[in-house]
Amino acid sequence: MKTSLRHAATPQRRPRINDRPKRPSSGQHPRREPTRAGSKLLADEAVPAALDAPVVRRLRAAGAVIAAKNNMSEFAALATGANPHYGTPGNPADRARVPGGSSSGGAVAVVDGMCEIAVGSDTGGSVRAPAALCGIVGFKPSKYRVPTEGAFPLSYSLDSIGPMARTVKACADADAVMAGEEPQPLEPVSLNNLRFGIIQGAPLSGLDSTVSERFGQALTVLGRSGCLLSDEKFAPVDEVPRNQSDLASSGRNVAGSLLFAEAASCVGGRTALCRLTTTSAAAWPGHDRVNPKGQ
Repeated sequence: MKTSLRHAATPQRRPRINDRPKRPSSGQHPRREPTRAGSKLLADEAVPAALDAPVVRRLRAAGAVIAAKNNMSEFAALATGANPHYGTPGNPADRARVPGGSSSGGAVAVVDGMCEIAVGSDTGGSVRAPAALCGIVGFKPSKYRVPTEGAFPLSYSLDSIGPMARTVKACADADAVMAGEEPQPLEPVSLNNLRFGIIQGAPLSGLDSTVSERFGQALTVLGRSGCLLSDEKFAPVDEVPRNQSDLASSGRNVAGSLLFAEAASCVGGRTALCRLTTTSAAAWPGHDRVNPKGQ
């Protein structure tokens, strides 16, 4: 466990989020709870944490009620949210579909009303992806805004701790508390003349018909709200590996190369991580074991 008291200072006037139920992911340390990071390997060797992680301590000090820990992808390494060991939480919109990950259980818990705010780590989308797939708000702060001590690491350079909630205001309040700041009122911002670049190419190729239709509708709403939309080409996006063979042979994605190297370091070379990063979710035994409650 990596917990440092130097990050535990709170403002003289403590920010308050009284009595709101919170659920950290399986990758964060609440006191007296073992941190498994969605893995049976860690379940066999993890011991209960002696102290709360700094983010948990700050949330408690602000009046939050820590309700439970949530399921997640093993070692936070799958964007689908699949977990072959503890089951895959079902997407609230359709329990037979994945909720996104890696902080899968947290997003499901928020949508299902088990809590108001869920907290997870985000390296390459682990908070934002499940929030998007489940229809709520997810926020990844900058790397050093919120202390990551006491959270199971995937990448020392890219990890950050962020909230998921039903509203932007709830996410902003939780983010402020975890950063040791006072939550501030949010003022409405006009979308008029705000420029949106719509990336073309790989992200839009092979879209499901329902997704394609809704995406077009969303662009129409943005345009009617005064946004300036333009189609843009962004070559690095088209270079992202699209399948297992591309992933194994590609050295073009610098962030991905850094992530894999640091992830191997974080888990001490355990073979499970290699299997996670080179195997599709569908190839996992039990990938379709859906746990409707997202536990």
